[in-house]
Amino acid sequence: MLKIFDRYLGKQLVFSTFFAVFVLSMVLVLGNVFQKLISKLDQHPELGWGFVAEFMLNVLPFSLIFTIPWGMLTSILLIYGRLSADNELTALRMAGLGMSRICAPVFVIGLIATVASFYLNTEIAPKSQSRIAQVFFQIATQNPGAMFVNDEVINTLPGYLLYTEKRELMEDGTGRYRLKNLQLVKLNERSRPDIFIRAAEGIIGFDPGNLDDLFMELDDAHMEKAESADTDDFQKHHFVKPGHATLQISLQALRDRHRKTKPSFMTLTELRQKVAGELDPALKSSYLTEMNKRLSLSLACITFCLVGVPLGVTAQRRETSIGFALSMIIAVCYFVFIIVADSFSSTPGAYPHLMMWLPNVIFMSLGAVMFARLSRK
Repeated sequence: MLKIFDRYLGKQLVFSTFFAVFVLSMVLVLGNVFQKLISKLDQHPELGWGFVAEFMLNVLPFSLIFTIPWGMLTSILLIYGRLSADNELTALRMAGLGMSRICAPVFVIGLIATVASFYLNTEIAPKSQSRIAQVFFQIATQNPGAMFVNDEVINTLPGYLLYTEKRELMEDGTGRYRLKNLQLVKLNERSRPDIFIRAAEGIIGFDPGNLDDLFMELDDAHMEKAESADTDDFQKHHFVKPGHATLQISLQALRDRHRKTKPSFMTLTELRQKVAGELDPALKSSYLTEMNKRLSLSLACITFCLVGVPLGVTAQRRETSIGFALSMIIAVCYFVFIIVADSFSSTPGAYPHLMMWLPNVIFMSLGAVMFARLSRK
């Protein structure tokens, strides 16, 4: 009887969790990302559907960090709410089974999900985020025209703000783009406007054999330069050749920014090495906070198991909407703690690495108290 019950409950939990994770990933995460990518694909048809597929596959591991524990929580609330509403839980208790034994399949699956989440958080997700950055870096350096969007200001190139009313791919086979009503702002070290350039038309591309610098051929171009770094007043200057000029923009800053490894791109081993080294306190706090965030999020599955069982039994509802509403409230509260702690990652005095463990401590303590009371009934 015990084996039949374990299989019965385990299958329901596994299939319900898979379905919940699929729905949450498709609707709440990937659906929104896909919608934005489609709009970008309309603006950049040269990217192709291969770029969309690669981007979606790399986003999926990061979304699973949140949807796996959330999906498991939703499944537990629904399954135990139905067991309680149909008096199946009462029948099991009358057969001499305690709550710990009844919930054994849930905690076994929760531990397995915790191990999977740990590997996902510490290895797969950071590598996927790094690949996403690599994809955009290759687009920016191999196809400069893809950086521009019609009638939008872009800041892809470090130290520059760029705007064009319309971009067109030239038909000469060189891969260059013609930009209408081009405006460019060069920023100084304090990120304040230093040089402002506007041109009626510009052609952007690489010179053959030189992929280190971006060249712009400008027509009817004018330049204004700030009088000093501490003022926004501009003193007008014109190019030596009125009406036509060539502008060269180095891509070295873009390459350097790409080489700067963000904490979110690092695996757990790399984060440990960074924390062990001698770093600036704010930078070290960022690495330490990211490392603790990975470990804390890995425990979300077992935490939600401990909270979900007593809440599902207490709710005693069969309706899917009730279980989903409860799971949303709990998941939002849990992840808000993580987001708030992450916002203090560069402030060592706030101890953000310890704040990352608050949601687990709070929800585990709450779940343990509720589970103990439920077992005594």
